[in-house]
Amino acid sequence: MKRRMRNTCRQAFALAAVLATAHSPAAAQDGRMTLGDAVRLGIAYHPSIAFTQAERSAARALLGEVRALRIPTVSAEASLTRFQEPMIIAPLHGFDPNVPPAFDDALIQTRLTAAYTLFDGGNRGARVDRARAGLGAAEAATVSTRMEIIQQISLAYLGVLTARGIDEAANRRIDALDAERSRVNRLLLEGRAARVELLRVEAELSSALADQIGTRTRLETSGRRLARLIGAPESDVMPSRLVAVSAAETAVPEVLAALIQQAKSANPALEAARRRTQAERAGHRAARAAWFPTVRLTGGYVTFGSTGGDFQGEWQAGVGLAYPLFTGGERSSAVSAADARAAAAEAELQLLELETETTVDVAVAVVRESRARTEALERTVEHSTEVTRIERIALDAGAGVQTDFLDAEATLFRARANLVEARHAEIAARVALARAVGDLTPEWLVQNVEHTP
Repeated sequence: MKRRMRNTCRQAFALAAVLATAHSPAAAQDGRMTLGDAVRLGIAYHPSIAFTQAERSAARALLGEVRALRIPTVSAEASLTRFQEPMIIAPLHGFDPNVPPAFDDALIQTRLTAAYTLFDGGNRGARVDRARAGLGAAEAATVSTRMEIIQQISLAYLGVLTARGIDEAANRRIDALDAERSRVNRLLLEGRAARVELLRVEAELSSALADQIGTRTRLETSGRRLARLIGAPESDVMPSRLVAVSAAETAVPEVLAALIQQAKSANPALEAARRRTQAERAGHRAARAAWFPTVRLTGGYVTFGSTGGDFQGEWQAGVGLAYPLFTGGERSSAVSAADARAAAAEAELQLLELETETTVDVAVAVVRESRARTEALERTVEHSTEVTRIERIALDAGAGVQTDFLDAEATLFRARANLVEARHAEIAARVALARAVGDLTPEWLVQNVEHTP
């Protein structure tokens, strides 16, 4: 009865998957989702991508803003002033009693002014350098975030496949134990088996069902995590809809030093940290520029007149120098703060370099270990399958020992589950390594991860 119920549940689960895929906007034409599909959906949906793109746009606009400081400014101004008593409406450049100045109770004044900062101690150049480095950091951060999302989606996708593979191995084990229980029940009714044999297989079956509960929970949580990452309903990422993957037949990384060097030169997170360090150094130069005077050139054309006309115009030109004699320690504090920020950025860069080296080292080790474990576990599954088959035949023939069969079945289950985890662990490690060395893109996934129909 229990076996029929489980089979019915499996059939219902499969039917629900088929019905769900029929209306899925995220699936391929055959109703299934590949890792590439999931990555494309995640890149288009995930908020962190939009956030970094907005940050990059803001950095680009800031660079344009500070670059404008190097260009002369031109401004126009007009005013109308009403006075209580008539007053002079044009400046006096001399006094001639025979030609008295014009008076009016309304003064109309227009001014066209141009100004240019001739020298500011390098403040503008430093600010431009800082903004340019900030833009570079934002662009690198955008690439780094994209890689992070690809890695997260890949790990979530692999998590679902791993849980599905373990669940399938558990189902095969449960089916085998079901068959053994049926055999023992038949022999027990015939008086050719002891009740302890039935209790033994019932205990093993109960343990397998209990383990499967944890696997099913892991399967559900992995599916929900993947759905959240790509912004799709859970029905789109049902385990039966995901296409299995395997690592492409590529060489296991050997030259660790070369990979670390590549990571230091191409890792976008490191590039963003380097750009932030450059920006803080430029900020330090901008702060020191406050200790220098500022020299500005100004020029303009001014007109004066009244509501009755009588407009006069004259040009003006000048040079100005400004230097704050006392700021209460503001400049010294600003330089100290900028110096501290630059030192912090440099320390952060060094720390990130160390972390990247560790990431590459660990990823290479995991790739090698997973490849070796996969090859060993493939042989283990092959041998355990044969041992279990022989023990099954011996039991059916009445020449075997039940405990030997149960042990063989348990060993086979563990080998199958471990093989699934090892295969996916190698892919996950290769993804982590690709991200560390700056290679992780959707195109990289196509070349290095194969889909298994």
